[in-house]
Amino acid sequence: MMRLQPVSRDVRFAKISAAQLDPSLRRLIGVYALLYTSAVLVSVMGSSFVFQEQKGTAADFGYLEAAWSAGSLIGAVSLFRIERAMSTHVRHLMLLGLTALVLMALASLPTPWTVILFVALGFLYNLGRVSVEVTLQSHVSIYLLGRAKGIMHSVAVVLGLLIFGIAAAVGDRAFPSTIFLSFGVALLVSILCLSVGVIQTREKGET
Repeated sequence: MMRLQPVSRDVRFAKISAAQLDPSLRRLIGVYALLYTSAVLVSVMGSSFVFQEQKGTAADFGYLEAAWSAGSLIGAVSLFRIERAMSTHVRHLMLLGLTALVLMALASLPTPWTVILFVALGFLYNLGRVSVEVTLQSHVSIYLLGRAKGIMHSVAVVLGLLIFGIAAAVGDRAFPSTIFLSFGVALLVSILCLSVGVIQTREKGET
């Protein structure tokens, strides 16, 4: 029953063009795409990791799925407190960094720790996803929100499909933990690139 005030077509296109060139929006899309891809990687390689490396059963894989779900629930309800503790950029970069470390730890820690690591992965992913969604809706004009979310999800899906294709091409020639380790390193490199972008934006704002 609520209606927005009508705006001209030119104003809408001006807002869209300005937001598409906004570096902070591009960084936000990058963070979401990386988080989404990490979840795709865990989903694709999780069963192979359990059966091939840990010599586990379907029940063991079910425990890891349950651990991921439990971590996701905790992550969603934790945003309220964590949001006030640090800035948005620091929070997103920290979540990506922790995700990278957890993925890399899967290659070295023994089996009993795997459940805890999957809880951490679910926690970090859902906390980061919800945080990005909230940040996007808080900073993007209502006239652009639908298009901005569409672009963000499209980039994430494309990157996820790329990782899915790489995993399919590699097949059994590499251990799943090796793929987790490699993607963790790629996440750390991506964090460095995102950090440089934040510093450059701040320097331009000061000048």
